[in-house]
Amino acid sequence: MKTDLFVIGGGPAGYNAAKRAAEQGMSVVLAEERRLGGVCLNEGCIPTKSLLHAAKIFDQGKKAADFGVAFDGGGRSSMPWRPRTRTGWLPP
Repeated sequence: MKTDLFVIGGGPAGYNAAKRAAEQGMSVVLAEERRLGGVCLNEGCIPTKSLLHAAKIFDQGKKAADFGVAFDGGGRSSMPWRPRTRTGWLPP
């Protein structure tokens, strides 16, 4: 098999290199040991950021009572106070 470019690793850099070369008409082979996208997309950076974001929201929810918001654990919340805007009180 004859190829113009052999890319080792289907992470963000390898995937983009292979795609760009193919768009320019080159014959490309991309080798990835596991899943396309590499560690960053599938295990590292992106999933970690999503998990950290969810944990931050959860932590903020635990402190919501300090601001007058209560959660019942089933995803519902209640606000016993009514927010006020520049034009007046919002309806309950």
